[in-house]
Order: sequence, then C-alpha cells, then structure tokens
Amino acid sequence: MRGSQLRRRLEAMRVKHRPRLRLATLAVTGAVLVLVLPAGAARGTIPLAFDSPVDLSGSLNDAADDPGSVAAGDVNGDGRTDLVIGSAEDPAVEVAINRGHMKFGVARVYPLGGRPERVLTADVNGDGSDDLIAADLGNTVSVLLNRGDGSGRFLPSTEYALGPTAELDDVSVAVGDVNGDGKPDLVSANSTFRTVSVLMGTGGGGFGPPVAYPTRAPAFDAALGDLNGDGKLDIVAPDTKDSVAVFLNRGDGTFAAGRAYRTGRFPYRVVVADLNGDGRPDVAASSDSSFSILLNNGDGTLGRRRDHPGFVSTSADMNGDGRADLLGTGVFLNRGGGRFTELVYAPGGASAIGRLNNDRRPDLAVITLDERDGSYGFWGLVNSPRLCSVQPLVGRTPRAAAALLRLANCRLGRVSYSYSRMKRGLIVSQRPGFGGIGNGGYAVAVVVSLGPKR
Repeated sequence: MRGSQLRRRLEAMRVKHRPRLRLATLAVTGAVLVLVLPAGAARGTIPLAFDSPVDLSGSLNDAADDPGSVAAGDVNGDGRTDLVIGSAEDPAVEVAINRGHMKFGVARVYPLGGRPERVLTADVNGDGSDDLIAADLGNTVSVLLNRGDGSGRFLPSTEYALGPTAELDDVSVAVGDVNGDGKPDLVSANSTFRTVSVLMGTGGGGFGPPVAYPTRAPAFDAALGDLNGDGKLDIVAPDTKDSVAVFLNRGDGTFAAGRAYRTGRFPYRVVVADLNGDGRPDVAASSDSSFSILLNNGDGTLGRRRDHPGFVSTSADMNGDGRADLLGTGVFLNRGGGRFTELVYAPGGASAIGRLNNDRRPDLAVITLDERDGSYGFWGLVNSPRLCSVQPLVGRTPRAAAALLRLANCRLGRVSYSYSRMKRGLIVSQRPGFGGIGNGGYAVAVVVSLGPKR
C-alpha cells in the first residue's frame, strides 16, 4: 500500500473518560491506545504506555484544510517541540507553536508550491534554527527558511523541481550532507519517474538542480545512512516490487548503481537506523502487509531479512532503554538482535515524535482519518511509564495475558470461569475492557472459558 493510500485509510479517534480509570478509545472499530504484544516477548523489556489522547485540533487554522502529515521540531528556539502540519487537501503547511504542557497556539499558515505529501524540519542554511521542507505531489520540494529571530516564523517558500513536471503518486525527501562540504543536500524519491534525485546544497539554504539515479520500479521513499562506514551518506530506496536498493556514495556526492536486497512485496517506506546495537545502520522496509528488517553486514551489504507484521516509517528510542525502536502503525519496541515487540497506539496514524509536554520522554502527535465522513483528528499522546494500558485479552490464555499485561505495566487480577462456545482455557471477557488506562500495576480481571456446557 502506498503512503497516500495509507493516509486515506486512517481511522478517527474519540476519547472517553471515566472516574479513576480512563478509557482511551481511538477509532470506531477499536481502541487506539492499545498495546498488541506477543506473549513470549523477552524479559526485561521496559513497558511503554501513553496517557489519554489530548485533542490538538484546536491548534489547526481554518485557512488550511485537514491535516495529512506532521513533523516535530523546535522552530522558535525556546526548547519546546513545535508541530508542523501538512495539509491533506491544499498546497499549504501550518506551524503550531508549543506554549508548554501540551498547549499549542493557533497555527500560522504558509502556502506551498503543491500539496505536501511529507513534511520535515532541518537547519538547511546553518543559522541554528529549524527550517521547513515539504515534498509536494507536484514533483517539487518546498523550502521555507526560518526567520531566525525567535518568532518561529518563516520566509515565503522557495520551490525546487525534483524532475520533469508531473503529478506523483507519492514523494518523499531526506536531508543530509552527501558530498562532505558542510552544506545540507536533499535526496528525494520520485515514484512516477522511477528515480531518486540528489539536489546539492549551494549554501544559504539554496539547492541546485536534481541529479537522478534510476530505480527499477517506482521509488516511494528514500533514506540516508552511512552503511559501509566510510563517513559518507548512502541512499536506500525501494527498487522493485520486492526489493530495496542501496546506492553507495562514491565519496563526492555521486552514487554507484543500486544493489538490490529482497523484502516483502511492494516496499514503499524505508527506515535507516542501528537496529541491533552494533553501531552500524540497518534497514527496515515496509511493504503491503509487513516490514522487513535487514541487518548491516558491516561493509555496506545487507543480510538475510526478518519479516514482521505491520508498517513502520521512522525510528526513535521510545522507552529509554538505549535501543532504536520503530514507529508506524504502532510502536515496535526493540528487544535486541533486530527483534521487535509491537505496541499499537493509533492504527494507521501519521505521527511525529517530540517532547510535547516538556519532560524528557518522547511523545507522539498523531493524525487520524474517519473514512465514514472524511473528518480528520489531531491528537497528542503523552509518554507515561507510570500508567497501565489495558490490553485486548479475549482469545488468549491466562498465562499469555499475564505476560502481555506485564509489558503494559498492568497485572492479571481475578480469574473466574464460565461455560462458553469458546475453546476451553481461553479468555472470553475482561474487566476493564480493551483500551482502559489506570495507574501502574492496575489489575485486570478475566473470565476463562470452560468450553460448551453439555
């Protein structure tokens, strides 16, 4: 599934509150704040929980329609994480300034050269302030330079062509110094033209014309990392219907032809991060129904893949254990050795990572979409390790449920038994229900099936 298709399938979130135990119910089909973890997860995994979702939609400006993408960065230099929201319908981006404690001012709107598919923040002119970069479906990248005066405001957008003018199915952009001259460069993936393009930084936040490198199938994403340890950034991008390619940097900002590595079918998002703690960047590639982990052999080649169900789009250490976790349809906690445990917080949601409430833990800003009426939601999820996030236990054994609850900072409470149509030994109901939030160590009572009554 392509990135734009994924966004259209996002679900809406709604929040309910009850005394003493809070229920964070995300979508019409289920709870968003849900941890879905395999019962056999490794011991010692640090639990990860989020508090009840905070509605951030009041920060959106009516002058720009509907949030479609989001990024986080400190754009006014006050030490707080601000939010950048790309419109899902209009050629515009919004900037919401963090006022502290999960409160944001009404966003300021900035026009772009096209409807943004991806947005990100980076200092591209070297003045110490975060600038804005937006990859547009009109096959351009928009760069908005920060005024640098502490206001969090930006100069008008400058557009740079990524290739021949055409509407793209999907587009992305990454920022990094690929030729070692100290100036940030841009690398884009251009799905329609089956290329990745490199735009060299010219200084002062400007960029030169694109230099294209072919892929064998539409490239929906591109990521940067030094895979062979030579101190130069290499490119990783989808290459065929079942592979990604590594384009090794020749040392001067030009790249060798891509070398392909097998993934799941139709890879459309790639993440480069050290996933097994050996100091070398690895690759996670998301496909239609799973993502593939390809560990770095140390010489710029990738080893045999390991597949996981789900979708990932970025990486961060979410639970503070020093390991790079993956985020996408959920938070995939890194258990070491390239193995992950999934915690689903907002199915399908576009998200950004930042310290939204001024503590030291990374929080999440999440966009959801209700397909029934086309309405969008914009939510903040605060990382709260002292809480318990009640898990879906129905259909599991009590032993598996207990293991699951421990990872969610909860515990198994009273176990009772009842006849039911469900197989003997499986949980048929739980209290409180799936998606509840309580204090750490909260007990969850379950009813276990005795099988059909004869």
